[in-house]
Amino acid sequence: PGYSCDAVLRFRDLMFRAGGTFKVCFCDHELLAPAHRCYASDDYAVELGTVHVSGVSCLLQNSRLRRSACLPQVHGGLRCYSGVVPATPVCTPEAPPPAAGEDVAAGVCDHLPR
Repeated sequence: PGYSCDAVLRFRDLMFRAGGTFKVCFCDHELLAPAHRCYASDDYAVELGTVHVSGVSCLLQNSRLRRSACLPQVHGGLRCYSGVVPATPVCTPEAPPPAAGEDVAAGVCDHLPR
């Protein structure tokens, strides 16, 4: 249940220093030149969407968010929806997840235009 698969990406130990709205970027190695790895910020060209980071107090202060349906995530935190909550895909392990504290290109997306 704590693994990523083709339907959902899960990241353990992902933390943000402050609240806000952030662009989520991804590096698809199949789009890169042969033998090229996901090292440079330019490699993270696939925009997945946004992540909204806030504390519980934000949920309580914003009336729109108080009516949201929130569910716990596998590695902590909540995911919230204003409408119908989509089913959570079930992933079976193909490879072990990244080790705790492993740097998964932290902050790379900050270098891309918003």
